[in-house]
Amino acid sequence: MAWNRVLWGVAASGVVGGLAWASWQGARGGEPGTIDKRAFLERIQKAGAPGPQHETLSPLVGEFDCTMTLWPGQGMPAVTASARASGSWIMDGRFVQVMNRPAPGEELAIESMQVIGFDRRAAKYFCWSVDSTDTYGLLAKGRMDAGSATVEMTGTSDVPGRAPEAFKQVIRIESQDRYVTQVWLLARGAAGADADGWIKTVEFAYTRRADDAAGGTGPATPAARSAE
Repeated sequence: MAWNRVLWGVAASGVVGGLAWASWQGARGGEPGTIDKRAFLERIQKAGAPGPQHETLSPLVGEFDCTMTLWPGQGMPAVTASARASGSWIMDGRFVQVMNRPAPGEELAIESMQVIGFDRRAAKYFCWSVDSTDTYGLLAKGRMDAGSATVEMTGTSDVPGRAPEAFKQVIRIESQDRYVTQVWLLARGAAGADADGWIKTVEFAYTRRADDAAGGTGPATPAARSAE
């Protein structure tokens, strides 16, 4: 099968996407029907390089103490738990991965992971989240209000036998050493809901640990690593 037909099939399938298709075409090797893989990799990495919006996520990187607060339901008291969180750049500075693990001795032992990034195509931030209480993941997308350094993202959660439930995820960066994330559910008319019908169900407050000497750094891109 001709290389052009194979590469077109890969690009059309969305495996590497439209930017990569152009990179395939520009990375032809010296011999007919060959591809210079190094040139191809350099081209797609350049086309999909992180931008200034990724730098705004730097405060999420490092080692943190975390206080989690849950609001189980109407008439029930809030529940708090202590955790340790570790945020790190992954995939050459394109995403931040935040791992939450229960603090030593914490009875409410819930682990969670978030992958946070900025989609340059859609000009939106996003967060994909999973935790140790169930088998599904949640995806939220939205924009940052630069004045308040707050990212507000929305998504839906599939619920068996019911219509999908809308939720809102908020990341508020208060300083280089502290940030807060929240999850809100849309429950119009419920006690405690705000004017738009959102009710807060969980909040994570992150404070950078005193022993975190290298936290809050920018993306470790290939260019940055080669300069070290």
